[in-house]
Amino acid sequence: MHSRKDSTHRNKYTIPKEDEDTLLIAVIIVRTIFGNVDRKINWNLIQKAMPQHEPVVFQRRWPRVRDMHKTHLKKLQSEFEEMYLEAYAKGQLPSINLQQPMSFDLTHHIKWFRDNLELPEYVYPYAC
Repeated sequence: MHSRKDSTHRNKYTIPKEDEDTLLIAVIIVRTIFGNVDRKINWNLIQKAMPQHEPVVFQRRWPRVRDMHKTHLKKLQSEFEEMYLEAYAKGQLPSINLQQPMSFDLTHHIKWFRDNLELPEYVYPYAC
């Protein structure tokens, strides 16, 4: 049996569907550009795109978002990498200072992603 405290704790880490989509896009971008070989996620940088949430919310929410999109996450990542490198090489995107990730304009890059790539729709399973 779940207590009211468990439910409140869980709801504390719930974010709207649009923010989940933004989280997915932000993680793809941050991992690609700043994640190095191990693809670590800079949660403080992710927060710059959605300052209404604390970084811990993204850390707790990411496993669910990742699992919801696991069938197409690698394809999205590859498509982003390919399109991003091409646009960057053409000078269509601002230069990046890899030594100062917090100066990176993540919001601009999320908009670029949304303008150039399409997220597959996720159909929420019905509760039994």
